[in-house]
Amino acid sequence: MRIGEAIRLDHGDLDLAGGVLTVRQSKFGKSRLLPLHPTTAGALHGYLRLRDHLHPHPSTAAVFISLAGARLDYRNVHATWKVLAARAGLQAPRRRAAPASTT
Repeated sequence: MRIGEAIRLDHGDLDLAGGVLTVRQSKFGKSRLLPLHPTTAGALHGYLRLRDHLHPHPSTAAVFISLAGARLDYRNVHATWKVLAARAGLQAPRRRAAPASTT
């Protein structure tokens, strides 16, 4: 799942009982269903309980919200992800080299 797709998730996109979420309008405007492992569904359920306790009336239908109760901003999430990935020792995937020219 891409960062932007996760940020765009709305509460109605989750079916935790069924173990699936709907990714809407992803790359090339397509939508798809994404199966969830039971532990992932459980973690999302726990997050939503805590989120709703801290923000009983968020200003958005978004699943993932800021401390202010608003939808997350891509730039902030991406910058935080880069910091956390670096701290965890993760490296960006290496780009494939372009095929050699045959001419």
